[in-house]
Amino acid sequence: MTVDKRVLYAISISISVILALVLAFFPGDKLVASIACVCACGLAVAFLKKKSILSINKKEVLLIVTIMGLLYLMAYYLSGIYFGYADANNFTWDYFASFVLPAGVIIVATEIFRISVIAQENKLANVLCFISCTLAEILIFMTTVGLSTFSRFMEIFGMMVFPAIVSNFLYHYVAKRFGIAPNLSYRAITTLYTFIIPYSVRIPNAILAFAKLIVPLIVVAFIHFLYENKRYYTPKKSKKWKTVIFVIGVLLCVLIVMLVSCQFHYGALVVGSESMTGEIDKGDVVVYESYSGGELTSGQVIVFESNGSRIVHRIVEIENVDGENRYYTKGDANDEIDLGYCTKEDVVGVVLFKIPYLGYPTLLIRELF
Repeated sequence: MTVDKRVLYAISISISVILALVLAFFPGDKLVASIACVCACGLAVAFLKKKSILSINKKEVLLIVTIMGLLYLMAYYLSGIYFGYADANNFTWDYFASFVLPAGVIIVATEIFRISVIAQENKLANVLCFISCTLAEILIFMTTVGLSTFSRFMEIFGMMVFPAIVSNFLYHYVAKRFGIAPNLSYRAITTLYTFIIPYSVRIPNAILAFAKLIVPLIVVAFIHFLYENKRYYTPKKSKKWKTVIFVIGVLLCVLIVMLVSCQFHYGALVVGSESMTGEIDKGDVVVYESYSGGELTSGQVIVFESNGSRIVHRIVEIENVDGENRYYTKGDANDEIDLGYCTKEDVVGVVLFKIPYLGYPTLLIRELF
């Protein structure tokens, strides 16, 4: 192994370890995270050979990713017409110094480190660089709250880890072919807006996580189609099947997100107890139609709110008191009816069908907490 390779590996491994330690011990400290990223940038610039990325399409790709970033931002805020808006932050100089500036420093330092390592054209170093850059991306949005609850675990992985992995796939792809400028522009638009614009959209986490996963892949596919796809000949039949599979996959993902977000006419819920065993078992996923205030009948299986939780039980009795229907419910496997009753304000939806066993992975993760 040459001296240059040893230096490259040493820097790549060291930075990955440092950022992992920062994530473990200083998850919400943006200043520490930015210092670590600046160190990574400094080591790469000081000790790695200076090589440039050659491309004749840098300016075109810079323009394309900038436009796509602005379109993403526009779509996000236009969705607020449906989901509503909320105050995001009170922008002050202290806030700028604590959040905006460190986030910008992390982005710039990360991209300089990325391009310095990628230019060395070493596969192992590229993998380590990808890991480091993904950790740095997570540090931008991470807070000091740990994995103390199941919901927090799902929030971190769904809203930070998985999107960071997919986003860095885009950044690596672009940096390797078109240099650092497109990434800096795209990340400034799609990342820093959360710290600068004083309003956010009340969009469900499931939909926002899906957008963060799918948008970088769309950008990669579009750039690949414009600048690389023409180099190779693909049979028409093969192209057709790839398109069909891609469309079906996207439609399935959209359907899942629509169900999980529970913001549309239909929703989905994982059953976490054995109270309905026989009809609906623990680990099944039930798909329900949102309740719109119509008439409910005895024997229907409904989803209703009770003490902050959503329950799936059957209506066993209906009582009308002063013009208000009171619904008494019971789990099929329970010996007694539920305490109290629910009204139409408590009813979330009417169960349509179940998908057996689909919810077991979620339950296994939930039980860890």
